[in-house]
Amino acid sequence: MRATTIVPPDFAQLVDESHQIVRATVESVRSYPDTYEGRALIRTEVILQIHESLRGDPVASKMSLHYLGGEYDGRVMQVDAMPTFTVGKEMVLFVEGGPRKVCPLVGWSHGQFRVQRESATGEARVVRADGSPLTGPSGVSAPLRERGDAVVEPLSRTLTLDDFRQAVRDQARKGRVE
Repeated sequence: MRATTIVPPDFAQLVDESHQIVRATVESVRSYPDTYEGRALIRTEVILQIHESLRGDPVASKMSLHYLGGEYDGRVMQVDAMPTFTVGKEMVLFVEGGPRKVCPLVGWSHGQFRVQRESATGEARVVRADGSPLTGPSGVSAPLRERGDAVVEPLSRTLTLDDFRQAVRDQARKGRVE
């Protein structure tokens, strides 16, 4: 059965609904068995090395996120629209607060941005979870491409990490959307 529908947040919602916004590198990814109301399921834990906190209380040098789905002991549980994590990848993550959730990110994959560096200059740029360019804050609410769809865009068209951080901080100062 497939039935995941995520309404993409706009930039203000993405920032305002986040308990924490961090720039981090994925240190490890580990799936494990769990149960919910007597039903067996698989969850995945992602350990992040935190480089900076853009919103929320300062965090420790590491953060742990848990989400539904993964692969464990030859079994696979896949949840559509769930973000994916790869060891060694640098990201900006918009993390919801509260207890155990299906996905800890605001807007699921819409709350995950990858940091990529231009090969010629080393400048850090921000791309969306599907690899598509983020050209400005308004682009966060555009539909994400399906997994496997090729995305070939020059990094020079994407927002710099510095500009993205500044936009996040500016929105956080404005306060919550009413």
